[in-house]
Amino acid sequence: MKKLLALLLIVVSLFAFTGCELDEEAALQLTGDVLTLLLEEEGATHTDTEPLPFEPDEEDYAAYVTEDGWYDDVDTVMAYLITYDELPDNYITKREAQSLGWVQQEGNLWDVAEGMSIGGDYFGNYEGLLPDGEYRECDIDYDGGSRGAERLVFTVEGDLYIYYTDDHYESFELIYAEE
Repeated sequence: MKKLLALLLIVVSLFAFTGCELDEEAALQLTGDVLTLLLEEEGATHTDTEPLPFEPDEEDYAAYVTEDGWYDDVDTVMAYLITYDELPDNYITKREAQSLGWVQQEGNLWDVAEGMSIGGDYFGNYEGLLPDGEYRECDIDYDGGSRGAERLVFTVEGDLYIYYTDDHYESFELIYAEE
């Protein structure tokens, strides 16, 4: 990230000091190009700024995630679950986080486990909004501090079903059903 910021600062400075004008659209494109180049250099195949194709075939999901990649947006976590049948390595359970010093009310997860998200814990489905089954949950789009309301809830036995909620379990949308 520091590398990206330094490179971006250099590019913007060059434009400013040479008198070149850079409109907002060109600046955003340049920023995206720089980010893509840096990620390609690191061997990444997908960025959170790059949407998945509309309803890709299951075989296509593997093209967007790598086994050692860290993901936390809806599309890539879903793709990772489908491809590898587990959460990415940047997810830890509540118990694991607590053993590192995480206190949920303090929102200090990134203070004790930088870049990690909460995921893999049992989801009880106590309200009965989902079909009967055993479920796990994970945070989505976590950016430090409070965990927010977005979650994926997914089955752990039998066919894979993945549900998305953006209102902390008040409602769910089925986003993937294994056939």
